[in-house]
Amino acid sequence: MGAGLSQFSEEQVQTLLDKTPFDERELTKLLKRYAEYDPSEKGADGIPYDTMLMIPEFIGNPLMPRVVSLYTDQTTSQVYPLKFLYLFARLSSKATDDAKRQLAFKVVDVNKQGVLKHDELFQFYKMLFDKTLTDDQILDMVFKLLDRPDLETAGEVSSEEFQRMVSDREIRARFTVDLQLP
Repeated sequence: MGAGLSQFSEEQVQTLLDKTPFDERELTKLLKRYAEYDPSEKGADGIPYDTMLMIPEFIGNPLMPRVVSLYTDQTTSQVYPLKFLYLFARLSSKATDDAKRQLAFKVVDVNKQGVLKHDELFQFYKMLFDKTLTDDQILDMVFKLLDRPDLETAGEVSSEEFQRMVSDREIRARFTVDLQLP
């Protein structure tokens, strides 16, 4: 194992190799990048949420605060090495579009109900289009989406429906972030 991976058990490393699109060399490089933000022994201190948002590859992407929050420890508001690796595995250009769609749904499903309703969709569109569309235009988009006749339940979008609605191009454009590695 590379020096960076030595902080994990053999089982953890194997799980990372199985569940991420990275090989050992790439995981080691990702951990080196992690160490730029948390130089503590084995990443014990974690990277503060606000610091994560200042990673240059995240700046300018309005979805990253929500994405990072999914990988942030809720008690300490820090991102630790394992979650860091899983975060960038999902955002990697090597990740599948389906994995990115699942992440996108979690980003929008703020209430964690497994369906998207008016308020969540409005907040999501507001994040995406705040500088280009008025609130009335965003509301119109939400109402049109929720009034679609192909929805199983009127007024809400299920995970499966959401995944069918979002194009591959759109999901790649908004949910792909490859870190510059040393």
